[in-house]
Amino acid sequence: MRLSWKRILSVLFAVALLLPLTAFAEDASASTAEDTSEPLYVLDYFEGSALDVSLYEGKALFLNFFTEWCPYCMAEMPDIKEIYDLYDPNSLEMILVHPWDGEDASNTASVVATYGLEGITTIEDETFELTTLVGVPGYPTSIIIDPDGYLYYAVASKLDYDTLTSIFDSMGIPRREDAAGAVVALAVDQTTTDATTGK
Repeated sequence: MRLSWKRILSVLFAVALLLPLTAFAEDASASTAEDTSEPLYVLDYFEGSALDVSLYEGKALFLNFFTEWCPYCMAEMPDIKEIYDLYDPNSLEMILVHPWDGEDASNTASVVATYGLEGITTIEDETFELTTLVGVPGYPTSIIIDPDGYLYYAVASKLDYDTLTSIFDSMGIPRREDAAGAVVALAVDQTTTDATTGK
């Protein structure tokens, strides 16, 4: 039963990768009132795999499947780095998944060093476990899961900075400076409260 459920999800992932989800195809802020499809909860899908999603509970997840030999993958790495630097890491976890498609861990190390991606989580998919589980049709492939564990967006092509910021802004992911400002504001409010109440 579980195997057939995973096969069903794999088909749904494959469809999602060919047709980006939500209203993004038309407008990131457009209403989806006419969309009657059920959202797809996907965190359970990764149970027992190399991706331990329990580590990222409450965060949005950005999964990017790449290889170093793929020019489109390498073309999007500077934008991925900018996105990583832009958004609050307490709200968004970015994970680069490297299938060993004629490559090995040295290729991941090369990509990380070349593009300054040291802070981004990487997963070596040596046996294609995650690649097969998701049904990745080619590289690059990106999957975005919202903080509640639902599939938000998936595409099997290169993403750019503007598209990624539109997606994450529409999800309400705070930017680093916004998150830092909120912490400062909270500290100021607490100091004010302490001075006023004496507590």
